[in-house]
Amino acid sequence: MMRRDPYDRSDQDVGNIVALEHVNVRVADQVAATVFYVLGLGFTRDPYMMVGPDNMWINVGQQQFHLPTGNPQILRGCVGLVVPALDALTTRLARVREPLAGTRFEYARRDKHVAVTCPWGNRLRCHAPDPEFGETTLGIAYVEFLVPQGHATGIARFYETVFGAPAAATPDGAGAAARVRVGPGQDLLFRETEEALPPYDGHHIAIYVANFSGPYRRLKEHDLITEESNEYQYRFRDIVDLEASRPLFAIEHEVRSITHPMYLRPLVNRSPAQQQRTYVRGRDTFVPVIRDGAVAIQDDRIVQVAKTSLVEQGFKADTTISARGKLVLPGLIDTHVHNTQHLGRGLADDCDMAKHLLQRLYGYEKALTPEDAYWAALSCQLELIRAGTTCFVDPGSYYPGETARALGQSGMRGVIARTAFDIHETPIGPLPTAFRETTDAAIERAEEVVTQLNGAHDGRAKGWFSLRILSGCSDALCQRITQLADRHRVGVVMHASESRDETVASRIKYGMGDVERMAALGALGPNMLLIHMGWASPREILLAKEHDLKISCSPSTGYRLAMGSMEFGRFPEMLELGITVALGSDGAMSSNFVDIVRQMFLAAGGSKAARLDPTIMPPERVLEMATLNGAKAALWEHDIGSLEPGKKADLAIFETRRPEWRPLLNPIANLVYCAHGGSADTVIIDGKVVMEAGVVKTMDEMATLDECQRRGEAIAARSGLGDLIRPRWPVV
Repeated sequence: MMRRDPYDRSDQDVGNIVALEHVNVRVADQVAATVFYVLGLGFTRDPYMMVGPDNMWINVGQQQFHLPTGNPQILRGCVGLVVPALDALTTRLARVREPLAGTRFEYARRDKHVAVTCPWGNRLRCHAPDPEFGETTLGIAYVEFLVPQGHATGIARFYETVFGAPAAATPDGAGAAARVRVGPGQDLLFRETEEALPPYDGHHIAIYVANFSGPYRRLKEHDLITEESNEYQYRFRDIVDLEASRPLFAIEHEVRSITHPMYLRPLVNRSPAQQQRTYVRGRDTFVPVIRDGAVAIQDDRIVQVAKTSLVEQGFKADTTISARGKLVLPGLIDTHVHNTQHLGRGLADDCDMAKHLLQRLYGYEKALTPEDAYWAALSCQLELIRAGTTCFVDPGSYYPGETARALGQSGMRGVIARTAFDIHETPIGPLPTAFRETTDAAIERAEEVVTQLNGAHDGRAKGWFSLRILSGCSDALCQRITQLADRHRVGVVMHASESRDETVASRIKYGMGDVERMAALGALGPNMLLIHMGWASPREILLAKEHDLKISCSPSTGYRLAMGSMEFGRFPEMLELGITVALGSDGAMSSNFVDIVRQMFLAAGGSKAARLDPTIMPPERVLEMATLNGAKAALWEHDIGSLEPGKKADLAIFETRRPEWRPLLNPIANLVYCAHGGSADTVIIDGKVVMEAGVVKTMDEMATLDECQRRGEAIAARSGLGDLIRPRWPVV
């Protein structure tokens, strides 16, 4: 017995018309057109063609409006657009209401779209991306023309006969209409109306066809060709009943072959959300979620990101990695990772901050040997890679060389620093004798790490300075370290406004919080990454904005150590102010896991729960925190954080054919709300494959885990911490 085909394959038929490319209408005024199409709708003026004062081409995804100057033309119908973020669209349209006063401009929010009228009367419907429009996230989805009653059937027959296009005349909720497929997710609609139609004024549309000469011959036979443009293009105006030679509708078609030089020309689309006051590198262009996409890599750089068909036209691959059924993302960036604490997992559970830091963390670090530190860092980076992370920021340890050695083997990218302390009696207790240094010694050793590690391992390592915990840093140390960072043009990383106890201690000792203290010392700058900041005061949030400070939010540590950082922190507000807020996992002794995918869920959920508002911190925002914002926090935004030509080839590929991912309707929402880092399938860093199909290629994974188990048990025994964490339930 034959199985029933589960697919309606006719849904994928395009026919001979393969794309609707542009709609051409004259405008009376290029200034008003700019205000409407660019400022109001948020579209992009093509930077390469028609850049004078007499014409303008407006990019809308892979389609365009052509707007020559002249007597205004009014399309007899409506253009249907797919535009992301309708709320943002209406905000932009509200801003242009005043400069377009006195024109026919208006807009209104409907149930499922925004209805917009241009200054000269052309009507647009702006829809959010929807399966109804296929994969389109920005573009012209349809052009709807109003036609006389009884003409829809003949129009559908015309397109079927002349162009071989899928077409049918059927009633829908708004009446009888002919629907003609003119590209993936694109239609021409001819809707019957009893209204009197205005005279045709010469506006036109452009289409690409695969069989170029066949339609030409059929149109020629009926004397319908109106312009013999060139070898790639011709025009016709009248849609007719081919049997009775009766005119049905007039709309000029610019018919182009797919050998036309402009076919599939890449179009620039800016991100209208990008603003001068909140500018972030890497967000200049509108970057949609691309289905059936491909990334071309040459050496260590990305050279193209587009539909697979486009990439295959320009590049021949030596090696191809199939990502069918997978989600390809920029490599995730973890801006708070204590590499060398990884062998202490479980040794600092369920204790208050003072005991956590002074007894457990420092007790573990005292027992650590250099070789232990190397294996801890290697194990940490193994866990990071397995979670789709390609870059980390380590906030400081006494073994930066061992961390860099592990980075050299794992293939990761990372920021590494040496801990600097010179105050030995802190507000929460004394530092162990082993960690006590003078100011000069701490600075000398920290600077040595910067000079040795910055740019190491083919540029995958950066050496920074660390003021790990400000309560252990004198004013002189803070000032000299930040001055050295400026001189070396590197960053400074520190824990700041971390918990209530530490914030109160800072106010008691200095009369102000951590960030206010650094401001008073003249030690704040845009090369500074502040970790936690869950107890930042309003003044400190303004200082972060004023000095372009970068923030690393570590949700899991806030929950695990009961710091209240998500409940009392102001991370959504910081983001709205334009402050760079990234995500961090902390360490195996504080957070207990290093998985930025899980951190994304905690950042989103914690913010929603604390404000009783499910609309804030949407999945796209927290994914930006894990990629673009992470790159900016690491001072690496020129090279990483997004998939775009010219940036480093750092990619994370997630397997979506797993129970927690299905059904896959919104891949970004599923990543943030449903998944975990364990679904990472393949990781590429600097153009090299470090994990493929779940197999890490840069180390012997089982040997690494076995060695780390042996060393972890030894550290727990000789530090005495193992005796403090015996299970409450008997282990037999």
